[in-house]
Amino acid sequence: MLARVSPEVLRLAALFEEVLQALAEVPLAELVAGRALPEPSAALVEHLRAHRATLAGWLRSPGCAEALCVRLARWLWSRNQYVRLDRAALTAACDRAASELADELAGEPDAKDMSERLVRTGQELQARVAALVRAGGGKTDVVCSEYAVTLQRDALGLGDAPLTAPVLDVGCGRSAGFVRALRAEGVAATGLDREAPEDVALVGDWLTFPFGQDRWGTIVSHQAFSLHFVHQHLAQGPEAFAYARVYMAMLRSLKPGGRLVYVPGLPFVESMLPAKTYRCTKVPLPEAMLTEAVHALERAAGFELAYAAHVERLVRGSVITCSGGDPRRASPPADRGVGPADALAQGAAGGRRTGPGAADRGVGVHERVRPTLRPLRAALGQAAPGRAEHRGGAAPGRGAGDGRGR
Repeated sequence: MLARVSPEVLRLAALFEEVLQALAEVPLAELVAGRALPEPSAALVEHLRAHRATLAGWLRSPGCAEALCVRLARWLWSRNQYVRLDRAALTAACDRAASELADELAGEPDAKDMSERLVRTGQELQARVAALVRAGGGKTDVVCSEYAVTLQRDALGLGDAPLTAPVLDVGCGRSAGFVRALRAEGVAATGLDREAPEDVALVGDWLTFPFGQDRWGTIVSHQAFSLHFVHQHLAQGPEAFAYARVYMAMLRSLKPGGRLVYVPGLPFVESMLPAKTYRCTKVPLPEAMLTEAVHALERAAGFELAYAAHVERLVRGSVITCSGGDPRRASPPADRGVGPADALAQGAAGGRRTGPGAADRGVGVHERVRPTLRPLRAALGQAAPGRAEHRGGAAPGRGAGDGRGR
């Protein structure tokens, strides 16, 4: 969109990027709490004053609000990968801020007046965005990373083995490095991510994406879908139910013999999969990734996490429903009075715990465990000897947990 606008607007966008870069040094919690924004730069003030008419017209256009919303959303996701953003509300907040700034450009404000007006508009936008971030549960920094393709293969327990096509990489990240590597090998592959590159992937939200049925030979997800699932499970919130349903939708979308491959593991769900329909194989993480921090996390959570899960669909006829009102051919698990998807959703939301100490931890366990997801991410990002480090490898892969599209 910005490629078709005037040089004055492009310069304004570049100056806005400088503001975001400066704010990247400030903890997200402080920004959400209302920490004062830095004074606008002289370059920004003078640019607005010098091109008032052109910039006012752009600021009042729908394209401006949408572009600002997209950029702010990406910036917020880079600060906290779990934050849920109401895109309509964020667009409305951006539209209001842009319109207010356009109004401020009326007349001929001097540099001092223009600076004060920018500060006022920025503070009002900050307050509105902070409210959305608080509502979306993203008040602190939880960053994403990009990983080398070889490291992703190691963590997923794939080695150099070929993958059955077509392959879908859920949470492929902004670079979609894993997808590009597969395509370079002649494998039909695509990615899914809220910040996906459209030349090799689909831009979308994994909670609403139509995975289809009997469609994929392999679905992979490295520190993306399952990491968010663990986060929601430990939080014991309602979104864990949505993740359980999407998990089953991904399994239904596999071709017979197809595999869903992900890391970290999801033992609280895998233990409830019907053995006649799915076979789950746990592949331990490479020794170099098994740090004490990871073991401490597992002890705190009460279940195993540090492994890659390979879930294979065995039977074409047995399909699990993931919502009520849509009966399928599969039978409920033995000794259960509820359907498989309902049982999975109940377990995912915290209704069923596994592992030592699960019975006596109480409902507040997620408050102690959630912050310790960071060591697991860090450990999974450590390269084995001879492998490229994340954010520095020759073949960058996806960012962990980048798949949500808001």
